[in-house]
Amino acid sequence: MWLNKLKKSSYLRILDAFLASTIFTLAAIFGVFADIDNKFSDFLYQSLNEKNPDIIVIGIDPFTINRLGLPITWSRSNWAKAIKTLNDGQNNPAVIGIDMLFSGPNNHDPAGDELWADTIKNADNIVLATMVAKDENQTNDDNSLYFPWNLSLKRISPYEPIASVASMGSVNAPDENVARHALLYVNIDSKDKTYSFDRVIYNKWCEKKGITPHSLNSFDGDILYYIPFSAENYRCGYNFLDLLDKKIPPEVYKDKIVLIGPYAPVMADNHATALDYENQMYGIDIHANCIQAFQNGFIPYDANEKYQLLGLFVVCFICEFLFLRGNLNRNVAIWLIICFVYLSMAYIFYRNAVVLHALWIPLSATVLFIGSIATNYMRAKTEREIIYKFFGKYVDPMVMKELLLQGTDALELGGKPCDIAVLFVDIRGFTTMSEKLSAESVVEILNRYLTLVTDSVYKHRGTLDKFIGDAVMAFWNAPTKQDDAVLSACQAALDMLAGSTRLCAAVKAKFGVDISFGIGIHWGSAVVGNIGTNKRMDYTAIGDTVNTAARLESNAQGGQILISRAVADALDGCGETEPIGRKIILKGKEKGFEILVLKSLNGRR
Repeated sequence: MWLNKLKKSSYLRILDAFLASTIFTLAAIFGVFADIDNKFSDFLYQSLNEKNPDIIVIGIDPFTINRLGLPITWSRSNWAKAIKTLNDGQNNPAVIGIDMLFSGPNNHDPAGDELWADTIKNADNIVLATMVAKDENQTNDDNSLYFPWNLSLKRISPYEPIASVASMGSVNAPDENVARHALLYVNIDSKDKTYSFDRVIYNKWCEKKGITPHSLNSFDGDILYYIPFSAENYRCGYNFLDLLDKKIPPEVYKDKIVLIGPYAPVMADNHATALDYENQMYGIDIHANCIQAFQNGFIPYDANEKYQLLGLFVVCFICEFLFLRGNLNRNVAIWLIICFVYLSMAYIFYRNAVVLHALWIPLSATVLFIGSIATNYMRAKTEREIIYKFFGKYVDPMVMKELLLQGTDALELGGKPCDIAVLFVDIRGFTTMSEKLSAESVVEILNRYLTLVTDSVYKHRGTLDKFIGDAVMAFWNAPTKQDDAVLSACQAALDMLAGSTRLCAAVKAKFGVDISFGIGIHWGSAVVGNIGTNKRMDYTAIGDTVNTAARLESNAQGGQILISRAVADALDGCGETEPIGRKIILKGKEKGFEILVLKSLNGRR
């Protein structure tokens, strides 16, 4: 039987772990964690570094636009003039990248177009921007970030004859609210890969410098790469207008990569990035960061999504399975180890150019850990309530409450000395009654009597120690301290006598027998605690005080409460007592041991 229960419990744990891991995996698939995961990944992976001084940006800023207007209205002779200024024959930049789309001829200025085309043709260090148009039928329902850029798409710029003479790179970007990824290439008109603007510039820079470009083997089949931002801007301190006016010293751009592009909000090319959500970065600076990443040879790419989902499922399964029945200390250790190991692994992977979802596993493990705390708390609370409910029938509720508060310490054998008020009560003539009545009738009377006594003890916050046949032992001032322990014991005794009058009348009417109670109370020192063995113990009191109270009770007549002088003194005048009226010598006590009869408390009989 126990083996079947064990198997059932294990099956339930496995099923629970499977369901939990499935839920978290589906949540990851449907992007529930996307926002917080992206932000945490940005925090973990992104940081400002030294920008490469070989890359500078000459921006088309508000000052330039105020004087020349928007670039779309310019005569292209301005571009020709700017390039001739840079390529003066002595201080040429290594590469000039222009992040502008020349998508059609300027019919109002054909001479400017011709001059611009000749300038491009005669220069070997210029890279122009090109784009492809996304076909609305070629969408990806799962995630717009992963639009199928590797499909053959139609070029929308630049126009001929520029297209036939210029080096070009794609400036298409994935659809992200926060720029985190860049495209390595796109396919145009079923031709070979057209690499990104940044990669083409980098390759040309390597050619000029006579160095071998860093390999892109990691990108076999991968179009997107993760941008490791280095700097917020690459401005050289001058704008495009300064270039036209020849105000830029040649040493600023000699042998460097010069990027020219929008640097004004009106041109709508500013973006939130993984480096900074608030202070947006212009597109030309994003290109500069990508070029520097190529120069550093550090181009991270996202790890395979399927493997990450599988890892998430497995870790969630293990966490839930272990958390479900583990104690708090072990669960904390497991949770901390999983989070620390995974975050460390994520950072190490990133330094090796592989990007993991930084928060998928730590967040899932944390939620499962918190859930396990709540579940185990509710389970423990339920178990305690069950224990309290059922064992409360066998153990005094006050003792049960104290044991639950003490926890495992309460399970140790041993006792502590303390002053207690001990009460014994017994039915007079119980043996004779048992001989006259049937066993069922005796049990019925006994249960009614014990109910009365128990209610009286609990009403006055006493600890019910034990039933000894028809005798009952109770005590006060343990397991919790009570300032009015003796008074409470006496009140309980008087309640028992008051209730006995009604009980005795009912028993007389039904069974035809007379019963009465005898009660004894003593106050003094005793040892209170767990008495017995490791296999069987009782929470009880032992000592001379207990024995004395029992002897007082045995000498009490029906309807009489016998108390010791110690009890009377503890009542401090609030109890009405009288001498016993007969000579009683308690076993083990000197002749001078004073015994009194308690009549009432403050006039209450």
